Formats: sequence, C-alpha cells, structure tokens
Amino acid sequence: RDLSGGMQQRVALARAIVVKPEILLLDEPLSALDAKVRKKMQEELKRIHNELKINFILVTHDQEEALRLSDQIIVMSKGKIEQVGSPRNIYEHPNNQWVANFIGQANFVEVHYLGKGRIRIGDKTVNYPITNKELEMNMRRNSWFKLLVRPEDVTVCRNPNHAFMQMRITSVLYKGNVYEVKCIARDKTEITLQTNEHLKVNDKIGVRWDFKLATPIMPRKRDK
Repeated sequence: RDLSGGMQQRVALARAIVVKPEILLLDEPLSALDAKVRKKMQEELKRIHNELKINFILVTHDQEEALRLSDQIIVMSKGKIEQVGSPRNIYEHPNNQWVANFIGQANFVEVHYLGKGRIRIGDKTVNYPITNKELEMNMRRNSWFKLLVRPEDVTVCRNPNHAFMQMRITSVLYKGNVYEVKCIARDKTEITLQTNEHLKVNDKIGVRWDFKLATPIMPRKRDK
C-alpha cells in the first residue's frame, strides 16, 4: 500500500510474467493511472511484449491505447465481433459506422450520388473517384451513402469555390499543438477539424478534404 499506482501495476505485472505464461490476459490494467504514468506503463508493456514474446490479450475501452499497443484489434459491440484487423486497417477502413465512430474521432458526411461519378455534398456538386468495389456495386443514381472523414484530414478553405461545404464555427478548443474546431453547415451537418490556424467562434469557413483519405461507409446489414 506504500507504493504508487504505477509501481503497484509493475509489481502485479512482474508476478504475472515470472511464471512464464503462454498467454497474459490484461483486463483494463492501466485504467486507474494518471495520464503520464499511463503512457509510461504503455511503453513498458510494449517493451516487455517485444522482449518476452508472450501473447498479450489486452481488454480496454481506451481506443488510443488499443491503437498504440496492439498488433491486432478485435472491436466488439454487445458481445458480437464487429471487425478484426490491424490498428491501421481498423482506423482507416472501418467496416461500418459504429466501428468508425468508436475508434477515434469521426465526421460522417451525407453524400447524394448523382450518377456517372458525380456526387452532391450539401449544395456543392463534385466529381467522386469510386475506388470501393462494394460501394460501386451498390451505387444507384439518386442513392445516398456516408463518407467518413477524420478531423485531421479536413482542410480549412477560404475560397468558397474550392470548398465542399460552407460552415459556421461553433467551438474552438486550444490543444497545444493544434486547435480543435467544431462547425456546422446550413443542413445541420457537423464537422470537427484540426488546424494550426487561429479561428474564432461564428467565423464562416469552407471545408474540403482529399477523397483518397475519406472512407465510404456502408450500412450494417442488421441495421437495414
């Protein structure tokens, strides 16, 4: 009881690995630690895993922790597996909106497919490169789908002719290295973006993104 939380976690980990288990189950092992100690322990776990070559099964609700520590992630909802894959695959190519929303911050933009590679976003019509085979098979003229756009992939665009959507800023949060900006369009679409540019609440801005970084989201079959 005289040890700090981080030291207690180290002792518990040492007791677990000294018997050389084939599999080590870690159930929310770092949840009670403060942010700095938690990051140190994450580095310690990664080092131990690499050195001892023991299979770790880590249960966590911390998405950032899962992305940092895992070689393979299983995303579960209500006892069912939603997706299995590498951290990069899970983050960049989620199976559905639930996974996309659960892992990291996500913007979902409603898109109207007009046909012949043209889409409408808000009141803007633009060319859309169809690179997703499943989406292409399910696309019909005048159909709708959603695009997942991560905040770090959204660009502030001062020229309205180059912007996909015109928006009004509702919140600006300074996070040290970036500003986290929330904004809303006339159709009530909400976008969160990250920028180094100092913006103010109620400023009017345009936003755009690279379609190569935006993921089309298909509805889950059981949601239909």
